[in-house]
Amino acid sequence: MINELKKVWIRLPESVDGFPPFEIESVWAEKKGEFWRIDNIPFYAVGLSYNDNVSVNFLDGKLWYLKTEVYSKFSTLRVISYSADITLAIRSKLSELGCATEASNVANCFAVSVPEKVDYNDVATVLNLYFSKNLLDYEESSIRHGGVKTECVGTS
Repeated sequence: MINELKKVWIRLPESVDGFPPFEIESVWAEKKGEFWRIDNIPFYAVGLSYNDNVSVNFLDGKLWYLKTEVYSKFSTLRVISYSADITLAIRSKLSELGCATEASNVANCFAVSVPEKVDYNDVATVLNLYFSKNLLDYEESSIRHGGVKTECVGTS
């Protein structure tokens, strides 16, 4: 039997600079034993990645995120570029490296999932090239690659 995907709702921290532009984010998840496995790339939730196993609380007919129980080996980044053409080019380059990307409902904003097998330095090189030309900003939302700092890089 194939498990159904359900929405898991996440309360986001209060915004001080207008980002994230929402108070709540939802992600798709599949029931795996006692936890729920995240099945898409989170856009705004910091510290959450594709394939993480999370615990939830059922409240008002919804599954609400409680905490991450088992961390995946996927890193998550958020990117905002300053033109649609640049967005397509960056997503294409990241895809060639083996990353998955998902477009946000915010124009030219997308999330990136970096699998363990992908060299994170290659991803950073691509993003930093565009960042150095003032063509994008990016944020490391959830870093799981060994030897990489988890501090925020590339935001202004």
